[in-house]
This record gives sequence, structure tokens and C-alpha cells, in this order.
Amino acid sequence: MASSHGSETHLVHGRSDAPMGSAPEPAASDTTAPVYFVDRSVLAGAQAQQLVEIAGPDAHHAARVRRLREGEAVHVSDGAGTRATGAVHGEPNGDLLRIRLDTISVEASRSPRVIIVQALTKGDRGDRAIEMMAELGADVIIPFAAQRSVVRWTGAKIDAGRHRWQSIAREAAKQSRQAWVPDVQPLADIDDVCGVVRAADLALVLDVHGESAPAVPIWGDVVCVVGPEGGLSPAEWDAIRTAGAISASLGPTVLRAGTAGPVALTCILSQTLRWAPRSSVSVQGLRP
Repeated sequence: MASSHGSETHLVHGRSDAPMGSAPEPAASDTTAPVYFVDRSVLAGAQAQQLVEIAGPDAHHAARVRRLREGEAVHVSDGAGTRATGAVHGEPNGDLLRIRLDTISVEASRSPRVIIVQALTKGDRGDRAIEMMAELGADVIIPFAAQRSVVRWTGAKIDAGRHRWQSIAREAAKQSRQAWVPDVQPLADIDDVCGVVRAADLALVLDVHGESAPAVPIWGDVVCVVGPEGGLSPAEWDAIRTAGAISASLGPTVLRAGTAGPVALTCILSQTLRWAPRSSVSVQGLRP
């Protein structure tokens, strides 16, 4: 079976008859193992001792940057919650990385799902915001063409801008050893944003004069709207709040448009079980 993703190629060889079992959380000593993303088809129905080959930039990174050697631990993920552990098979040569799979686990869907509507910002602040939000665990990121956004995605820039954010989110998820890659959606206008707000279980719009945010629900979708450098226009404020968003403050100081999103995401996730410590009971139960 062969599949492609961008400039990378993923091939699977040598299936065995042994079914792949569910794996526990990675051990503490395995948390530094690099993660490489593959197409979902690569891990669908994967089996023990299966060989996965990765070509392209990831193969170069493994050999020239990480300097991986045969037998070193590696994780492979489809970016949608499935994670396989394995080991480097043979010496990476910069052109091809071979990984022999060992175990596979499917992480439960993350809940609540957190959706950040990020207004376009100037310079590299938007890129940095996407990077940080992906590292923190944002589920969906929606670029927003606000009226006061200095940056404009028009014409070919619409697809190019989204692709850039997708690449940044993917690399950040890889660096932070996640099995999930944020879904960067198409550029949204105010009508699109209001539709997302109306469908949410909790929707917040950041406002330095807003109130303290209410309790975050355990399930469902939580939406947070982050405005541009000049703030949302009066018409945008009215539309978003009419759609059901609650004005929420992050404190008395005014944060940059590229800083507010990651800070808000941190506040939201800190109220959920997603950031709860791993259970010491289950870990102790595995000890002799």
C-alpha cells in the first residue's frame, strides 16, 4: 500500500498475522521519541512488525537533524488520534526512513473541542500564534478576515495563507509529540464566524472590558474569537454577540492579537480534564 502527503511518501510492507493491540500511554522515558505524521490510510488496519517507509523532508530530518540510528524509538501518527510506536529499521540515509511498528493506540476524541477564530495579524505574529496554539492543543483554527485586519488574504494568498498555517500547525503538533494535528479551516468572514458561534456550546469573544469567562463545559465545542490589532469593528461586535458569544476578559492589560489566542486557549484548557495529570493508579497497577 502506498500513499502520499505533500512532498512525503509513505509505504507499508510486510504485514504479519499478529493483530496490533491497544497500547498504554508512552512511558516517561519514551516522551522524547520523535513523531512523524503519515496519511490515515497508512495506519488503518496496521499490524505488528509492519514496516513503514517515510521519504522526503522527514527522512532528511531523521538522518541529518535528529541523527537517528537503528533501533531508536519512533512514533508514527495519522494526526487524528492514532499513534503507533516503533523503532528505526536500518540506518537512515536522508532519503528514506524505515520504521518497524510495535504497538498502536487510538486516543479518544478530545473533549471539549476548542475552536479558535484567529483574526489575521501583521508580520510573523499570526504564525507564532498558530504555532503556540497547536502546541497547546487547539483542535480547530479558523483564520478570520476581520474588517480592521491589516493583513489581507486575497486571490492566490487565500490558499497560500491557509497552507502556511496548516504547515505551521502540523510541525508544532509534531514537535509537541501529539497524535492530533489542528484542523486549519478556510478563511472566514463575519457571517462564517457567527455561524460557528451559534453552533458552539460555549462561545467567547475576547474583550479587555469583558467579564470573567464562565465555566468551561466538559463536552461539546468551545469557541473563542480573537480580534485583530485594531480590535473588532462595532458591527462585528454586535454580530458576534448577537450570535451568542460572551465577552470575556483575560485581565486588565491589552494583549497583542498574536498573544491573546494562546493565552485564552491556556485558560480554557486549564479548566478541562484534558490537562489533568495522568492517573497514578493505572501506572502503579502495571508495576510488579
